[in-house]
Amino acid sequence: VAHLWPLATKRDGVAWLDGNYVDCTWHNVFPQGAGFEFVDREWTWHQDIRLPVVVIRGIYCGLARTEGQPGISCQLARRSGRALITEIATGLGVTPGARDFDDFVELESGFQSVAFGVDKARYRAALGWFLTDRTSLKAFRTCRKFALRVRASAEARLGISLGGRS
Repeated sequence: VAHLWPLATKRDGVAWLDGNYVDCTWHNVFPQGAGFEFVDREWTWHQDIRLPVVVIRGIYCGLARTEGQPGISCQLARRSGRALITEIATGLGVTPGARDFDDFVELESGFQSVAFGVDKARYRAALGWFLTDRTSLKAFRTCRKFALRVRASAEARLGISLGGRS
């Protein structure tokens, strides 16, 4: 986060970053000499973004990449994604507020919609669920994957389409 502060501009006491830093996440930042280099700049956003929102997004992307992976610290197993992100961000010197989380949900759902064609409302709901109760979201996703496998198997065996959403 320290490398973001010099890039930010202050407006009304709030640090803002250019939309070019929307994808400034841990997997896109590498140590370079005494500083850091931001790589993988193919994604940009059409407006400036509050610095805490970029920090929330970076933490969220890191957590999402490690979700369900073996060997992850139990410290990252907190049920509330919002509480965990807040704790990590605060440890990095940024204290996100409710508006920052609301802005993150709007930014991320819009970004996923534009970049990958994901349904914005559906993604917004999933983000809200992640921020509220990661454990039940994970259980739901596990059950959904199982149900889709059962449906695919039944369709293959019966030679018919059962329809419905994927």
